[in-house]
Amino acid sequence: GLFCKLFKRGRGARTDFENAFAIAPGEPLMQWNLAMCQLLIGNFAEGWSRYGARWSMALKGLHPQFRQPQWDGKPTEQRVLVWGEQGLGDQILFMSMFAETAQRTRHVRFAVAPRLLTLLRRSFNELQFCTPEEAAADQAFDAYICMGDLGRIFRPRTEDFLAHRTAYLHA
Repeated sequence: GLFCKLFKRGRGARTDFENAFAIAPGEPLMQWNLAMCQLLIGNFAEGWSRYGARWSMALKGLHPQFRQPQWDGKPTEQRVLVWGEQGLGDQILFMSMFAETAQRTRHVRFAVAPRLLTLLRRSFNELQFCTPEEAAADQAFDAYICMGDLGRIFRPRTEDFLAHRTAYLHA
């Protein structure tokens, strides 16, 4: 429905959503729609910056309530947890940024859907994986980031996608 219309209308839809956002800037639905529109038309920096509206919309109540701070994407020696959110398809999409995440963190662990563990351990044998339940139970990390926020850090421009066009999963 909505995303097909966005894809067909592209920049025209963006204008509509920007007008709606100007009327109700605090409305999460407006933020979410504008974010998705921006991502669909390739305005990644703007789209990712508004992507956090998902916590007030589609994923309301599912944001992890960790006591640790959120990781800002800067290089660190801290133990970082990347929290797998959303469905399998979204997690697979965000896996394209796992190697880059590992380059910025000395100790990183990825909490993913249990059905993905075997595939990920085979594809990224140098990285550590666990289930979200295991990560929540042991709290063995100093900072965390939700997987959907990796795009804001690693893919703010079209060129960033093009520069990392390598296979990352091994059957």
